[in-house]
Formats: sequence, structure tokens, C-alpha cells
Amino acid sequence: MSITIFGTIWLIISFLGLILRSSKVVFSLLAFGMCLQSTNVLYIGETGIGPGVTACFFLVLFFILNFNSKNNFKIDNSYLGKKILVLFSLIILTVIFSFAFNNLWQSQNLFSFVQLALYFTVFLLCFYLKGINAAFLDKLIHRLTIFLLIIGVVQLAITSNFVPRFDFIKQLLFNDNAENVYFNSDNYFRVCSTFMEPSYYATLLIPIYSYYFLKYKKLSNLPLLLCIIIEIILTFSTTAYIAFFIANFLLIVSNVNKKITTIILVIGFVGCTVLLLFFGDILNEVIFNKLESGSANTRFWWDYACIEAFKMSPIFGAGYKAVRGSSLLTSVLGQLGLIGFVFLILIFAIFVYLFYKNKKNNFIISNLSFCLVALFICLFIACPDLDMCTLRLFLFLFASFSRYSSLLKKAKNKPNAKFNKKLLINR
Repeated sequence: MSITIFGTIWLIISFLGLILRSSKVVFSLLAFGMCLQSTNVLYIGETGIGPGVTACFFLVLFFILNFNSKNNFKIDNSYLGKKILVLFSLIILTVIFSFAFNNLWQSQNLFSFVQLALYFTVFLLCFYLKGINAAFLDKLIHRLTIFLLIIGVVQLAITSNFVPRFDFIKQLLFNDNAENVYFNSDNYFRVCSTFMEPSYYATLLIPIYSYYFLKYKKLSNLPLLLCIIIEIILTFSTTAYIAFFIANFLLIVSNVNKKITTIILVIGFVGCTVLLLFFGDILNEVIFNKLESGSANTRFWWDYACIEAFKMSPIFGAGYKAVRGSSLLTSVLGQLGLIGFVFLILIFAIFVYLFYKNKKNNFIISNLSFCLVALFICLFIACPDLDMCTLRLFLFLFASFSRYSSLLKKAKNKPNAKFNKKLLINR
């Protein structure tokens, strides 16, 4: 086992979070760890362990050390928390049944199951985590967004050969030397920030764009929204472009904000015109001629393998991670069968429902629900992993706020209760 330079720094900060016994510090590390996809904390043999996994481990350790602390953990008895947990528990049970049915316990996929179990445990603990409120979440999302946008510019400058490959940036943020980490490529004019590839970065950019679209209140917020749009364009990702169109369509149909809708429509028209006039070749590659590309042919055979796996075992599938499609839909169908597929659609539907139900009286729950809807759209298009790091990120954000939200709703009915209403309704 060997620890990287980044890993040494990461572990020191993680242990400091435990010593401080601060749920906010531990959760902040968890959020940032979910986005550092191209770097590893340590290596066990040739297997790299990233900051996302270690951050999950430290949150579990934090829970064990502070189990009796009333300042850090309290059980969430809200109806919302129970609904979400029941659905995700059913997904986990489906994975277990699928493993047992296909006798995969001795295979290398067992490690993937242990990881998924760890992520689910952290998701569960986030429902019990105290000290997480709307103001903290908003600042955390803002800082994370600024960080990723800045690193996106730095990454683009380096991979486009505009600036040298500084070793300290490589050691801190991109120490994974795998071929699918596009920071390791030359003459690569596409933004992927700290992620392995642009389509993975799209699963962060589209939800973040949706978050600030819904949060938009004044012109001072417009520059950040524009920066997000620019990086979405610079991903030159089919996933990003299609998801961006669908997310905007849903937001406009929802009629959540007429002012920002008008501005975005104007920007969209100008942006489409510029793309068509100056980036026609790239648009042909990533959109219009995509079905004729080698990538499309490869993805076709991925999906074919998933459908064949589904035909062989339509109820429980071939087993978690046994096959991989081009979309989360085909992946889940092949891996977990009809039962897993139905539960996945139910989870997507409940977040759509929570968005519409809460958009007038609970900004954060509504906003994070739509972020998850936008993220699932990306996964349905071309990101086939149920354990996608950005999906974990937004599920953890959603879970950590749900208990606080339920407490605020209870406080509204108490005449002597003291709480800041703006934290619940941020319009």
C-alpha cells in the first residue's frame, strides 16, 4: 500500500475533521471528495482508492465516534426521509438478491457491492446528520461550483498546451495515470475539470446550472450562471448538450422564473447561433453525426449485451456490475432486471414529484429534487453507473437537508419558535 502526496494532505485534513468533531467539516470533505474523480488518496496494489471512498469511510468513523453526541446526530422521523430511504433500501435489496441469484459473491464484483453498501450507509447517516442547514448547503454548493469552474479553466489551458503541465497540479488533482483520465491527453480542447472526462463533468454542471437557475433572484447572480453555461458549451459533450436542452425545457415549462427564463432564451439563441457559425464541425461530431461514430457503435454493443443479459434473467438481471450499457436505464435493466428498473423509475418519479410539490414553499428541497432530476437525465442519456460520484453528491446533499427541513416545518406551527424563514423559503 502506498499513499500519494495528495492522499497525505487529504488524510491529515480528514483526521482534523474528526478531532474537531464538526459535522460541517466532515460533510464538506465528503462533498468535495465526490468531485475529485481524477486523483487517488492511496493505492492498494494497482487499485487506486479515491477521496470519495475515503471521505465516506471517515463519515462512518465520525458517526461511530460521536454516536452518543446530540450535537452531531439525530434520527430523522420525517415522512420524506422514510419515503426516500424505503426506495433506496429496495434498490440495495435488489442488488443483494441479484448477487445471490447469479452467485457472484466470489467474483471481483463483490468489491463493487461493498462500495455501494458503503455509499448507502453514508446516505443513511446523512439523514441523521445535524448542523446542516440551508445557509450552509448554499455556501458549500457555491464554493464547490467556483472551485470546479476555476479548475476547469486551468485544466483546459493545460490540456490545450497553452500553459505547462505544472507538477503540483498533477500531484494534487490528477495523479491517476489511467488512459480514461483526459487530463493526461495533449491537444485536448474540452473541459472536464477534476473529472475523468467531459460527460462525467456534465453530470455536475447540468444540476448546478439548474440549481442557480432556480435560485436566480438578481443580476449579481447572472455572471456565475453564464460561467456555468460557458463550461457546459466547452465540454463539447453530447450528454451535456442534450441534458442542457431537456433541463431548460422542463424549467421553462415549469414557469419557475419568468425573468431568468427570458434571459436564458436570449443567451441560448445567441449561443446556438455562435455554435452553428463557428463550431459546426464539432456540432456535427457530437450531435448530428453521433450515431455514425465509433463511439455510438461501441455503445450499441454495450446496450445489446445488457438486453441479452435481461433476456437471460428478466427478474433479477445478470448481477450488479456484471454488464454495462451506454445508459443507466439499460445498465440497470441488464444488471438488476425488471425489479431494479422499476425501482429506478420510481426514484426518478419521486424527485419529479418533490420538485413540483415543494417549489412554492420549500426552496432547498424543491431545488435539490430538480438537481437530481437533471442528473438522472444525464445518466439516462449516456452515463451508465448507479454509483456515479455526482449522483452520490446530490443524494448526500438532499439527505442532509431533509431532516433540517422537517424541523423547520414543525417550527412553523409553534408560535414561540425561533427560526429564519428565509432558510426554508429562499425566493
